Amino acid sequence: DQTGTVRAIGVGRALIVVSSGTFADTAEVVVTAPAQLDITASSAAPQDTTRSASGTLLPVLAVVLHASGHEGMQVTQLGFRVGNPDPAAELVLIGDINRNARIDVGERVLARTSIGTGNTTQALPVPALAIAPRDSVHLIAAIELSGRAPNGAVFNVELLSALTRTRGIRSDAADQIGTIAGVPSASAVTTLLTPGTIFSL
Repeated sequence: DQTGTVRAIGVGRALIVVSSGTFADTAEVVVTAPAQLDITASSAAPQDTTRSASGTLLPVLAVVLHASGHEGMQVTQLGFRVGNPDPAAELVLIGDINRNARIDVGERVLARTSIGTGNTTQALPVPALAIAPRDSVHLIAAIELSGRAPNGAVFNVELLSALTRTRGIRSDAADQIGTIAGVPSASAVTTLLTPGTIFSL
């Protein structure tokens, strides 16, 4: 317009030619679609049984979020279906800094929420999860045990892409979900006593 503001109304390219007297210059403007979030999920459940002591973090699902496009993305919510027999457990989302699908020292908790027993659907708000353009963030969904799970308790987690909420950092476009590739976690099993545990009656 007359003030020099260029407004995008569709995807494509435009040439802008500016002239003043004998001087002229040309600029090309490229309008692209908003970035999309590609999601991959795979099992991170341990093959061996895990002792169900209070405070134990039980990894269950590895999640990779990739911003596919020319802008960064803000992820504000992830959704999960959780199978949980622990009456006081919490669902915890951990940043997998070294991308090895294991919980290591120094990897911080990004979000957590209480979960009910049985098979429940959980919408987990994520307060500060930004992904740079064409970059990925690796996460681990884990169960923080309360110590009240019965012996032989079985836990599992599945990512629900329909509950994912995103926003483009430049376009402000909401909930742009791209490709989805994932499976529910394998069963993670806990035990009250591990081999070699000594106790008295």
